[in-house]
Amino acid sequence: MYLTHKKIVAKEILNYVALAIAIFGLFYFAFKLKSDNIKLLEVFEIAVNDKSLLLYEVVLLIINFALESFRWKTLYGTVENISFSESLETVLLATAFGNATPGGIGEHIARMQVNKEVRKSFAVSVVASFLQTTTIFFFAFLALLFIGFSSDIANRLLYYGIGCLIIISIVIVVKIFYKPKKDSIVETIINFEKRRFLEAFGINAARYLVFSLQLFLLLNCTNEKLEFDIIVQIPIYYFIITVIPAMRILDVGIKGSVAFYVFGSLLNESQISFAIISIWLLNTIIPSLAGLAIFFKSLLSKKKRTRN
Repeated sequence: MYLTHKKIVAKEILNYVALAIAIFGLFYFAFKLKSDNIKLLEVFEIAVNDKSLLLYEVVLLIINFALESFRWKTLYGTVENISFSESLETVLLATAFGNATPGGIGEHIARMQVNKEVRKSFAVSVVASFLQTTTIFFFAFLALLFIGFSSDIANRLLYYGIGCLIIISIVIVVKIFYKPKKDSIVETIINFEKRRFLEAFGINAARYLVFSLQLFLLLNCTNEKLEFDIIVQIPIYYFIITVIPAMRILDVGIKGSVAFYVFGSLLNESQISFAIISIWLLNTIIPSLAGLAIFFKSLLSKKKRTRN
């Protein structure tokens, strides 16, 4: 009982820390946007006039969530057969509630509410989150290896050290993940089909490349020539924003602050600000609004059924 209470207190503290970090990041990013160095409207006008960029971003957004829906269908398909449209609805709902809660815990709750097998749905949702984090860590490690080989000896040791920390983190998470317990949720995770697991990881990797391409194109929207040096920095950026706890719906400030640090030597602040705000709107706000629309639509249909 005492240990359970300590866990609850620890989660509450983490929630407050995540909220505080998100608010601090938001204020810092807003302060930076007021700087005379940032000409956001100029970059926005260039991007709007670039019809091919808008088309690419819309297509990539559709592919991104199609892959995410296919991944959920692949994972949850081990528990219950669901259609692609049902999987897409689940993903959009999970995105909406995950973005609105600290640590994205609402994502797991939303998946549990939508699918019939509640406990197993939670287990599969944990697997999905684990795969997402592992994919981000994997690409960050590859980027660090590349940077290490192309840097001087002093920097190489630093990057290799960070890479080793990533590997250790993954090993620790895997050990915890596969630690045998009697809990039925953990048993579901342990007994998960390895083939499905690998398929989902492949889908995850494809989705990672899609939203990385989204960011790459937005960061380059004002350049006459593509800055390919950005490619190796994108996995570092995603790694940093993943390990920082924050409420996702408010984490545009954190993402912007980290982006200034990661891409600052390659791009101007106007380009960075526009890219981060755009990717936040595309991958966080638009799917969340779609998820909320589905949620309210289901509430209205339930009320109509109860009246009848």
